[in-house]
Amino acid sequence: MHLEPRDGADFVRGQRVTITATARFDLNQEQDRVVLVVQDQTGRLLIEPQPAETVTGPSGEVTLTGTFTVPGAVTSIDVLLPLGSPGAAATTTVASARNAVKPR
Repeated sequence: MHLEPRDGADFVRGQRVTITATARFDLNQEQDRVVLVVQDQTGRLLIEPQPAETVTGPSGEVTLTGTFTVPGAVTSIDVLLPLGSPGAAATTTVASARNAVKPR
């Protein structure tokens, strides 16, 4: 996965951040859905609605972008790119990253 800002970059509370994530995928079916999930350390979503794209196989690359403001009480932010069928209970995470949050 290519991620901007990069995996491990520090964020600052109150900072406006644009995440751009690009990942390669391989499918076992005709199509699936990739979602950009940005959440704090408690699992609370920071971007809603979540950016998502339907992808077709057998393989390819997808880029998703989303913008949020780092909340004041957050200590870390996780970026996940799950791949799964719409409405499916289980997904496969294509890529993930964790970023620390610092006070101002």
